[in-house]
Amino acid sequence: MLSSVDGRGGMDCVASYVHECRQLWGESLIVTDGGDVLQGSPYTYYYNNVCGMERHGIATLMNGIGYDASVLGNHDVEAGVASCRRWMDDCRHPVLAANAGITPYTVIERCGVRIAILGLITPVIVHWLHPHLWEGMTFTDMLGSARHWIAEIKKEIMPDMIVGLFHSGWSGGLDGENMTHAIAEQMPEFNLILYGHDHHPAVHDVGGTLCVNPGALAMSVAEMTLDTETKEVSARIVRLSSATKRLLAIPDLPGVERWMNSHVGFLAEALDERDAYFGPSSFIDLFHKVQLEVTGADASFFSPVSFDTQIPRGEVDMRTIFRLYRFETSIYTLRLTLDEVRRVLEKSYSLWCCQMTSQDDHALLLEKNLDDGTRLGLKHISLNMLSLAGIRYTVDLSKSAGERVAMYPSEEREYYKVAINSYHGNGGGDMLTDGASMSLRELSERVVSITPHGLRHYLIEHFRSKDVVEPEIFSDWRFVPSDMTAVALAKDRHIVFGC
Repeated sequence: MLSSVDGRGGMDCVASYVHECRQLWGESLIVTDGGDVLQGSPYTYYYNNVCGMERHGIATLMNGIGYDASVLGNHDVEAGVASCRRWMDDCRHPVLAANAGITPYTVIERCGVRIAILGLITPVIVHWLHPHLWEGMTFTDMLGSARHWIAEIKKEIMPDMIVGLFHSGWSGGLDGENMTHAIAEQMPEFNLILYGHDHHPAVHDVGGTLCVNPGALAMSVAEMTLDTETKEVSARIVRLSSATKRLLAIPDLPGVERWMNSHVGFLAEALDERDAYFGPSSFIDLFHKVQLEVTGADASFFSPVSFDTQIPRGEVDMRTIFRLYRFETSIYTLRLTLDEVRRVLEKSYSLWCCQMTSQDDHALLLEKNLDDGTRLGLKHISLNMLSLAGIRYTVDLSKSAGERVAMYPSEEREYYKVAINSYHGNGGGDMLTDGASMSLRELSERVVSITPHGLRHYLIEHFRSKDVVEPEIFSDWRFVPSDMTAVALAKDRHIVFGC
């Protein structure tokens, strides 16, 4: 029995699931993790940056669950080389990444079956992160590394099965970012590939190689069953239930709780991230305001990163700040032409919206991916649904993708200084590379400034600098034709969010 978990939180649900599996399968169970465990919650930030415990708290939690192997994720590297290496050293299981210069593979024997697990990480991390975050690491292409290490494994180990544990999506992205499909097609030596990074739960069969992605945020797990006689593998995605949480012994829990409950500020009105998909919103404009204030830019790109976060009016503590923004990204200021800004928006709304002919059509691009595929949700990840503040524009949904955005700047300039998070600023999500047709080299040449601290740091400063934060909507954009889109947007909001 193989169980792979890709999560940035929800370890109590994971612990419950693994405990139940151990009761059922005993010593035949193998548990792996798809990476990105060092970011995404106040717990991870506390252990990375605040608490000076002898053993990294996330390693302690993973050791308690009893992982057999995990793969390094890009957000683990983003936590910084000191935190990342401390966590890896403290884990009882091997953390794998053959193409990053750390442990390439591990061999596990269960029920007389020798299984070699080879770990690989997306190498384009070097384009997303400042070099000081991955100092001492080297990242090479996944396919070349897989070929090299598979040859080594077959020569030295002669296993009964070879399993790939990849922190890489299915396909697409920046050049070499998501290589799972390509490796499965070109390397039939893999009996099974467990992959993650693109956040899409999926099961694929590529020429007899089963490729399984459990998704993200520890909302589900991928469960694989191996027949030891035939070596055949079956797989399914299992949705985790929050009703069966197994309490974990969280290291320094009193310290964590004190820090998470510490006062940051006060919010005068509630914020609702769900508003962001239907027009300008106070939720997104809070981040636009912070980015514009910190950078002095002319305009700001931002997107809903958590899909549907709701923050009530009242006191804001550190826990709330992490609900607002969970990533460690810094703020880039880029030099872009008005047409490049427009094309980034065209890319964004092509992922976001449909072409409409009447109010009976959907406005949002939807597919059945909520509640185990029984309900319509957003087809694409909300992280890439960038909107803009600082320049007025309209989005005409009666037009085809690529022809929807009309810009109305208050004054024409050769270039605009535009604030954006470091993930997108480095080419993440293809928003600039594909949208604005910029090479990574050209993109790096357009960087005007990079903040010394992360966006969350400046969000905290924004709250602490004011007695009360008054949410406001100041970005100036809208969907048109308004009579047609208003009806469709209201209908889609009810479909996706039930409100």
